[in-house]
Amino acid sequence: MALRSIRQYKNDDIIPAKGKCAPSESLRLKAKGKPPEAPKDILRTRSEEVARVDDGLRELLEDMVTTMRAANGAGLAAVQIGVPRRAVVLENGGEVLKLINPVIIKASGEQLGMESCLSIPGVYGMVMRPERVVVKALDEYGKEMRLEGTASLARALCHEIDHLDGVLFIDKIVPGTRICNNDLSNPG
Repeated sequence: MALRSIRQYKNDDIIPAKGKCAPSESLRLKAKGKPPEAPKDILRTRSEEVARVDDGLRELLEDMVTTMRAANGAGLAAVQIGVPRRAVVLENGGEVLKLINPVIIKASGEQLGMESCLSIPGVYGMVMRPERVVVKALDEYGKEMRLEGTASLARALCHEIDHLDGVLFIDKIVPGTRICNNDLSNPG
């Protein structure tokens, strides 16, 4: 298994509308110099559907699991390692989930919880998500599956599927709840 590089942005690269770490609904990311084969801002790009499930894709999914675990993450979308394809991995209660072309087909309820992202280290915020989701996807062998997630699994599924649509959790932070690492070391 290969350890992949997660595309990360420093706190200074996240530009709020007014001042550093100000709560804002119009956050954007500063361009960091594009990788050779990637668009200017791959994290803001809608990922393409996976056309074929094969050994290469299964190897990518395994690499993603290794990378996610090395970074102490709960989930990882392929786009976060520079591969703009609709594939995600998650770990929930010790079980690894590998989803290809996932789509939320049903969502209900609401839950408010703290989120962060491996691609934007040091930034946290409260995000409203559904309490329950049903996701349709392919498994790592191309078999169609449905997965129901509640509470933290529903949150993780929504967060990772958002990545596939170029949406980041910072776009959904409840105003006034955004915290940056430097805010934790400088109270007041």
